[in-house]
Amino acid sequence: MRNEGLFGDNPFEMRVSHQLRHVVAETPPNSRRYWRILAVFPIVCLVMTALLHTSGSHQSQRDVVALGPQLPYIIYGYSYDGFGNPIPYCTVNITNKNTSESVEISSSGIGYYQFNLANLPSGYVEDNIVNISTSDGSSEGWNQTSVTGSGGKWLNVTLPYAIPEFSEIFLTVVGSLFFIALCAASRRRKLGR
Repeated sequence: MRNEGLFGDNPFEMRVSHQLRHVVAETPPNSRRYWRILAVFPIVCLVMTALLHTSGSHQSQRDVVALGPQLPYIIYGYSYDGFGNPIPYCTVNITNKNTSESVEISSSGIGYYQFNLANLPSGYVEDNIVNISTSDGSSEGWNQTSVTGSGGKWLNVTLPYAIPEFSEIFLTVVGSLFFIALCAASRRRKLGR
């Protein structure tokens, strides 16, 4: 028989298991002590199993979800354009950077959004990094925070100033010059020149 404990190769558990075997082997089967040992043995096994599984372990993201429902942690705020105006009905992407889980929602008619991080498949844990990105179709902005405390966090997202493309500027300038030339020609005709 291999010299190992009841639940593996843990030195403490091996020593206790060896002592239990020794006591049981030397106790007559018809004595009260034998039956007490047999009654206590399952309790000792349960305690050792609990100690072995909790010692040295750390809580992972998946362990938290397995424990049951979490308290709400609401991420909420407004999405703004580069001039500070709210962007209605824009796309808001909320990503837990630690689990790579994300959800896409839309802002309201006044640019407001909110989402409960507990509704992500793995939920959240303290110090998770959350990235919020918004898009209005032509540009995208983002903001980032970490989960701290309880309740939630206010996080606005501002899209960068939209720099017009060259063709838009060119058409605007040429159109303006044409309008000025047309007005000047019309004025000359009226003055009779």
